[in-house]
Amino acid sequence: MAVSYAHWLLSVPLVIFQLPFLYRFLCVFIPISIYLAIRRARSSSYESTGWKFWALLVILSIYLAVVFYLTGFPSVWSLRTDYLAQIALDPLSFLRNPATSILNILLFVPLGFLVPLLWKGFRSFGRVALAGLAFSALIEISQLFTTRTVTVDDLLMNTLGAVIGYCLLTLALKWFPRIAPVNTYDHAELSTGYRVLGLGAIGYFLLFHWSIASWLYQR
Repeated sequence: MAVSYAHWLLSVPLVIFQLPFLYRFLCVFIPISIYLAIRRARSSSYESTGWKFWALLVILSIYLAVVFYLTGFPSVWSLRTDYLAQIALDPLSFLRNPATSILNILLFVPLGFLVPLLWKGFRSFGRVALAGLAFSALIEISQLFTTRTVTVDDLLMNTLGAVIGYCLLTLALKWFPRIAPVNTYDHAELSTGYRVLGLGAIGYFLLFHWSIASWLYQR
């Protein structure tokens, strides 16, 4: 998941405001919103129905689309079954490339901030670390079928980034408690959060087609 410093700085601002990114966003947001709408209709104890929750969900979906773009997350149309990615098991590789490691940390800071902000069940150090590790592992596993390199270092740095995001959220809620959605605790919040992240990845995997994105670039 190594991404060059220049790629990080230049690609995100250029991509996020273009029409093809709306397509990426919808591939993520549509499955998530359908699932949550069904959950809301079936359960009177649904953890949040307010506008804050849905606004944060849109931000989370934008974030996921950016992550999938930057990490080269594959779709069913772009799997490389004829190629197996290189796997680097050295957990100290960040010492040789600190710039990339810092960017991998920054990539997951929003995850550690947004997920516990949306679902109170994630508001613990260990649960956020586990969510960051699980989501990073999902991305790394997907890259086995791309031309990128899978590294243990990415798992460590991404998890650290999620933890840092949670620490920032803890401070933000202490200073500005009203930023959190008004919701009630639901014992199923953890499973809901994981399902949302998983559905975002599944939606991108099944719905994102490079030919459509290329066509939109020409509009």
